[in-house]
Amino acid sequence: MLAKSQKQGWAKKHAGRLETRFKHWQKPLGIDGQEYLIHLTKDLEDSYDNPLKRALIESIS
Repeated sequence: MLAKSQKQGWAKKHAGRLETRFKHWQKPLGIDGQEYLIHLTKDLEDSYDNPLKRALIESIS
């Protein structure tokens, strides 16, 4: 099992890649870019321990 800091590093790496890849996607109204990136990073961190979600995220990043 990886330490929390390693999960956070993985999530930040993939959040940045996904944000770049989907830059044309319309974010929900009322959420700025920084707030969206924080939410995306937390969501990815929560997905780290799920092998299927992790594989999907890594495959599209």
